[in-house]
Amino acid sequence: MLTVQEKILAISIKEREKQIIEDCRSIVKPNPTTINKPILNALIVGWGLVKPTLNDEIYYIDNWDRIQKAIEIDWLDEIPYQSDWNDCDNFADNFRSNMNQKYGWNTIGRLSVALYKPDTNKIIGYHRAVLIVAKEGRNWVLYAYDPMAGMNDGKDKIDGSLIRLKDWIYEPTLIEFN
Repeated sequence: MLTVQEKILAISIKEREKQIIEDCRSIVKPNPTTINKPILNALIVGWGLVKPTLNDEIYYIDNWDRIQKAIEIDWLDEIPYQSDWNDCDNFADNFRSNMNQKYGWNTIGRLSVALYKPDTNKIIGYHRAVLIVAKEGRNWVLYAYDPMAGMNDGKDKIDGSLIRLKDWIYEPTLIEFN
């Protein structure tokens, strides 16, 4: 149970959080349009990726330029990485959630991958990033993006070739949107 002072502080925190979301929206100016589940599925499979798990019927998609603005002001890269506590899956899930809550976008999905080193082509482990479906002009585009600290400048437009972020090759094993 919160004390009276803690309740006052909690109200202040909520108001600041609301203001931060309003400020983010004023910079990014989200303007999502909708696509449905079969179209999103066709886009992802059409790009040669694994069949996604799609948990909603309608998806809210926006322009890649707006999403890049949101990435630029995102603060996740300020949080330190901690193995098994605050690692790749936490960064990816937090990023997805932030983008949905702030801007209304649910076309940012989980991208689970096997990681390979390009020079040896040997698997070095497993990782989670995000898959972003966006618009560029009249076209749909897909980007792999890694919001993890130290990786936040890693993004790759998916065009049917290998997904490369930083020094790794990403081989998708699971894609999920909700």
